Amino acid sequence: MRPEFELHQLAKRGDDARALLDSPLLSEAFAKLRQNYIDRLMETDATQSSVRDKYWMAARVVDVVKDQLTVMVNEGVVAKSDLDGLAQVGERKRRFGLV
Repeated sequence: MRPEFELHQLAKRGDDARALLDSPLLSEAFAKLRQNYIDRLMETDATQSSVRDKYWMAARVVDVVKDQLTVMVNEGVVAKSDLDGLAQVGERKRRFGLV
């Protein structure tokens, strides 16, 4: 298990990532960016394969950033669970005089 300080940091990062994912402003920015890249991709012709690839990759990066934020949220959830487990173990030790 990770050190308690690291678990607190992960939990905080998870909360921050959740706040970003829940932000209407950021969601709107992601959606507009992605749609802009897709629109530009659709405007290319058959001879512009390298340009199409760049727009496809740019649109994909928007999804990858959202996926990474989701990973951070999930890591925070796991860290909180681990912190709860540590608290329960500490409470049991106090209760039975082992601390």
